[in-house]
Amino acid sequence: MSTELTPACISEATSQGTTPSDDPSSLHRAIYVARSHLALSPIQTTEASSVIKPFLPAPAAKATDAFIRYISSSSSKEGIVDELRDLVIELEGAEEGNEQIEEGLVRSLAGTVFVLEGENEEAVATLTEGAAKSDIEW
Repeated sequence: MSTELTPACISEATSQGTTPSDDPSSLHRAIYVARSHLALSPIQTTEASSVIKPFLPAPAAKATDAFIRYISSSSSKEGIVDELRDLVIELEGAEEGNEQIEEGLVRSLAGTVFVLEGENEEAVATLTEGAAKSDIEW
């Protein structure tokens, strides 16, 4: 994989706008850009954080910010883990649309942190509880 690929993706996504708006794709794009900064070597947590901060009232932005703080922190991470647990509970029962998309992202980031904390059972429960949202009729 080319070392220029991720910066090019960041540049392209940023050129399309990463400022808060009524269009949910602006949040999704900002999360994509933030996660792309985290994929670089060396990791760019400051840049990732600055992209996501304007969206912070949104649960998906809060989860992304918590994940960034978790991977960049060298001190106690317990408060960040608790924050992600609270976010998962806050979004439980999202019915459809953007809230359901946000719940999926929150659950995946929380599950990642739970695995990194060695909380494998909690990670599996967090990820599987969000997977069966709608009944399938046969």
